[in-house]
Amino acid sequence: MSKKNKALFISIIIFCVVQILTTTLIAIIEIKNLFNANSLRFVSIIACFLFSWLGFKKKNSCFIIGGLAFTLLADYFLLIIRNYYVLGICSFLVTQTFYFVYIWPKHLKISLITRGTLFLLILTLLLIFGLNDITVIIAAFYFINLVVNTIDAYISINKGLLFFAIGLTLFILCDIFVFLYNCSDYIRIESEFLDVLIKYSLVGCWIFYIPSQALITISSILRSKLNSAAYRK
Repeated sequence: MSKKNKALFISIIIFCVVQILTTTLIAIIEIKNLFNANSLRFVSIIACFLFSWLGFKKKNSCFIIGGLAFTLLADYFLLIIRNYYVLGICSFLVTQTFYFVYIWPKHLKISLITRGTLFLLILTLLLIFGLNDITVIIAAFYFINLVVNTIDAYISINKGLLFFAIGLTLFILCDIFVFLYNCSDYIRIESEFLDVLIKYSLVGCWIFYIPSQALITISSILRSKLNSAAYRK
């Protein structure tokens, strides 16, 4: 291993350890209800954005950097100034657009048709049930793109997208907890397991969110190496 690769490897290890410790600290703060940890959460995403620039010279890394920039913007709207939910979700939607271009699946037309079809189907269901709020509609479109991006990443995993695919998977799990946290008053299912998930939904959200962003961050840095390993096989 060259000195340059060794330094990069050590920096990635340090970055991951710091993010794991940050996630653990936030979880403890939430469980103990010590104080509002939004600033600490925001700092962890800033760290992801800054660290992503290590991969700037690598092919397609600009799309990861762009995606993390809009993730940072979304968290600014949702965590720091708050009450800007539409702008926050729209920023996350732009993030998924960057990630779609980053993946650029071979089955491009199928991917686009799937997104459009699922959105029309869910939009129809939302309108039938009277859920015509713009925030809900944009959130549905965002989540569809996140899910399909995740599927596309796994299908295209031979392109060095392993860490990216896992990161998006954790992103989905985070959003499921966000849904439970925001919609707990409307859930009428009697289940002790579901009650526990709802009770710790805010903790669960961040347990998955920060690691997801960390994996997405390092994915572009390691993609070329994963590509080379796959090619040798």
